[in-house]
Amino acid sequence: MIFGLRISIEEILLINSLVIGGTLAFWWRVLWRRGLFHWATAGFWAWASFALYYVLNPLFYFLSDDVWEYKLHLEIAGGTDRAFWILLVAETGITCFFFVYLRTRCHVVGWRLSTQNKRLTVPIIIVLSFFIGLALNSLVSFRSLLIPTAREVVVIEGRFVGQVTGYESNAFAFLFVPVVFLLLSETRFQRLIGWGLGIIYTVLSIPHAWSRYATVSMVLALVLVDTVKSNKNWPRIPFILVSILLAAVLQIRGHQQWSLASSGSNIAEIVAQAPGRLISVLGSKDTAMLATWYLESYIKDTITGYDYGIPLINYILTGWIPGRFFPNKYFLVDWLRDIQPAVYSPTINMLMYGAKSSLMGSFYANGGLLGVILLMGFSGFLSRKMDGMVSNNSPSLVRAVGISWMSLLWMVWGSHDFWGISVLGTILIPGLALWLVSPKVISMPHSSQPRSRTPLTPVRDI
Repeated sequence: MIFGLRISIEEILLINSLVIGGTLAFWWRVLWRRGLFHWATAGFWAWASFALYYVLNPLFYFLSDDVWEYKLHLEIAGGTDRAFWILLVAETGITCFFFVYLRTRCHVVGWRLSTQNKRLTVPIIIVLSFFIGLALNSLVSFRSLLIPTAREVVVIEGRFVGQVTGYESNAFAFLFVPVVFLLLSETRFQRLIGWGLGIIYTVLSIPHAWSRYATVSMVLALVLVDTVKSNKNWPRIPFILVSILLAAVLQIRGHQQWSLASSGSNIAEIVAQAPGRLISVLGSKDTAMLATWYLESYIKDTITGYDYGIPLINYILTGWIPGRFFPNKYFLVDWLRDIQPAVYSPTINMLMYGAKSSLMGSFYANGGLLGVILLMGFSGFLSRKMDGMVSNNSPSLVRAVGISWMSLLWMVWGSHDFWGISVLGTILIPGLALWLVSPKVISMPHSSQPRSRTPLTPVRDI
């Protein structure tokens, strides 16, 4: 009830979709007029993610007449007041993001790399081969199900506590940057290797129950490379259809394990069902981040208190260190959990187990409305800088990292901040290694640099 009016959950979802949809329509027009609404900008992927998680999902839940997911979360979280409070927070966060994004200048990112010699040197070939080998070994051993490992893979609360380490299990992500780097090459043979590795990655990762985001992201990376190399704003229509169809098939499948032999027949069967299940695909629990945000915000506001970015800081500082060398690397997360009041409700714990409230929801967990304002603004700043990484004037390695990151943004915006920094950091590791062995630009001493009266013009749009 609000202002004395009784509002049903269906009406709440419809109002939410209409209000945020209107806000996104406004920012779409601004982005379009600035030439920033296309596949090769981080602003587009943020806009598309907001539309999916905060507009389409609640709208299709409303159309499906099966709103129990939202109803249950809201009943525990306080009902209408909570829903409209989060609507206000979401509106504020989206506005802060695009305001800062559009006010931030986009410069070409070079990382001091030389753009003159584009041939692969021996050190670059060695590093590429090393990370491709690691990634393929991880892919075959832990994702394709072709060679079952005798070692135990145990993950508890996101931590690998079994015989297989997190780096071994997640090394398949090392393939992103090498694949994109090869695809950006001017040599046909190298591009063929890149396409082959990308297709192998996609096919072998499909059977795994928890690799859906990685499979879709690799396809998006391949499509993004084709788009930017063609100097186009939008992918070819067949590529768009394949990306959407694959995402729909994997969403309908859910977290079901497939064998590689049966994947083909299973995919064909689900493809036939996909057109008639459009509402269930978009209005699914997997993208109901808003429902989780309702409940998580209630927990942070009334039970545990905010996180103040401590989990994110912990992941940045020590999360990258292998657990066998630093078993207590998540000491800040454990400390925070010990000092915060526990949630004793079995219903709340069941609903929150493995649930994600979106990146903006995790910003709220860090500091409420103020946390959303500050961190969404900072995300807008970083996103605009990412645009400069995929500029045609940037070195191939920088573009490879930028495109690889951009292909994952749709999932990063739907997850926690510490998960996002972990997966983007993993993607970056081969890029850093390649940077170390790549030719650099030798800067001239300041006194010997020629003076120019013409100021450098930053790249504003891509």
